[in-house]
Amino acid sequence: MRSGRIWAHRALLLAALASGVTPGLAQAQGLAQLLGGGNGNDLTGDLLRTVQQRLTGQSTVPSLQPDVQVQNPPGYGPQGLGAQAYGPPSAIERLMSARAGQPIRQYGYEVFGRGGPVVVRQSGALQDSYVLGEGDEIVLTLRGQQNASYRTRVDRDGRVVFPGLPPIAGAGRPFGAFREDLEDAASRALTGTEVLVSVGAVRQIAVRVAGEVNAPGLFTLSGLATAMDALSLAGGVKNTGSLRDVQVVRGGRSFRLDLYTLLMGDASGHDIPLAEGDRIVVPLQTSAVAIVGQVKRPAIYELPAGQQATPLTTLMAMAGGTEVRGSYRYSILRTREDGKREMVQVGAGGSATVRDGDVVFVAPTADVSLAKVELRGATTLNGSYPLETVRSLRGLLASSDMFTPTVGRPLPYLLADAVIRLDPATLQRTVIPFAVSDVLEGKADVALQSNDVVYITNVAEMRYIARKAGEQQRNPTRKVNDHPDPVAPPPAPDATAMALQAQAAPCRPAPWRIRAWRNWPPFKACSCRPGRVCRPAACWARERQHWRAPTPPMPPPSPPHRWASRRNPPRTRARPGRRRSG
Repeated sequence: MRSGRIWAHRALLLAALASGVTPGLAQAQGLAQLLGGGNGNDLTGDLLRTVQQRLTGQSTVPSLQPDVQVQNPPGYGPQGLGAQAYGPPSAIERLMSARAGQPIRQYGYEVFGRGGPVVVRQSGALQDSYVLGEGDEIVLTLRGQQNASYRTRVDRDGRVVFPGLPPIAGAGRPFGAFREDLEDAASRALTGTEVLVSVGAVRQIAVRVAGEVNAPGLFTLSGLATAMDALSLAGGVKNTGSLRDVQVVRGGRSFRLDLYTLLMGDASGHDIPLAEGDRIVVPLQTSAVAIVGQVKRPAIYELPAGQQATPLTTLMAMAGGTEVRGSYRYSILRTREDGKREMVQVGAGGSATVRDGDVVFVAPTADVSLAKVELRGATTLNGSYPLETVRSLRGLLASSDMFTPTVGRPLPYLLADAVIRLDPATLQRTVIPFAVSDVLEGKADVALQSNDVVYITNVAEMRYIARKAGEQQRNPTRKVNDHPDPVAPPPAPDATAMALQAQAAPCRPAPWRIRAWRNWPPFKACSCRPGRVCRPAACWARERQHWRAPTPPMPPPSPPHRWASRRNPPRTRARPGRRRSG
């Protein structure tokens, strides 16, 4: 039974292959295990290889190309710390910003203050200056009487051994010197054969990063890595770390790396290749100065290691110089020995020295444009013109084409325009009216001066001006006082004036007249104003003002009754819930 089932499965697999239906790879492997083959010597192994080739799209014809392995360049990422953004202001940034009066950051930390992955490219030939080490793969290719290719690695003793050749020392030597020795030895041992030497796979090295970095520790890098790659894997340098005194310790020697030379494009700046067992130390920042104002790179700059001061010209070179050519004044906010600060004016080309903690201010001495005329308004040629070419309005407004109507813009108004002029003595602006139509016809002209502004109005602006002028004519009494006088205190009361005012006050009306005013009709004769008729409410108000006594508000007049008279007042309705007497 078992043998029959096995041959049935084999028949099904053959039928599937013949029909072009390819079974899954896992199913084929299961069948191979079931059939008990797969070692390449029986039918089952051949069937399994056929299924795998059909699944992967490979041809059964053997390839004649050389066996070349393409490997992606290895990538190294920060351990435990991703790519960091430029962090909050440090203590020295807050201090310098308070002294400078504006936010200012440290130079270089936006590049070296954050970490990121490092990709080491291994394509192309290595330079002759590459130092070989244990684990590097050496490829030896022979062409001529012998055609062969050999691969070997540098052993722990630092030697490279090929068949038929004496051992050659390789560890710690530049690749260029090692290649010359290997080619010389191969040419002596193998006559009539051309020798080609190259480096295959590059070794891995372990480097320790310590000091003022975001993620210190031990990192594994490629043999082509440099000190900057290790700092990037360590998360970057902290704001408290030094960028000008990075130390690479190798054995008993120490190499110093100034990252400012790499940032500023100095020809003397170069990175340091790493070797196995190197130690990178980032010390604390020692001294720094700041520069703000009209410079290309205002920032806080660290001074070189061991220096407490630098010339002003050197600091200006680090800041990139002034933004534009002109006349500038230089001021230094110095910190004295007692801790107090003082502002000192220095010259640009002098021998001024900037010390640790100082802030340099660069400001222009003048910001005035001379011999310039500006054209604004409803024209197509707005802009600035040199005074030497446009001495008057006729030279500036030379053609009527500059007033051609444009779609989307208001129409120019050529009957009321203005020249706005600044008086250099009083610094007050005056307006000189003119008409563009008269200037174009040659009837009028105005001589222009430096910094004049010629404004061409449009129709919408003239409508607004006309409307405001009409409102001003309708309200001629309007008075605008930009500097009102302070309100004078009220005068002290005078006894004589108070007596005269009491005599001139109107007399109190008779009580019966007050009762009559409360009733109908609403208009009665007033004893305080003989010969005139007034409203009872007005007289009652004067009554209250005369006696200065609080009185209840006057009730509204009652509706007229036909039996109401002076001696027979109108009867009132009894309050609800109370019986009327009598």
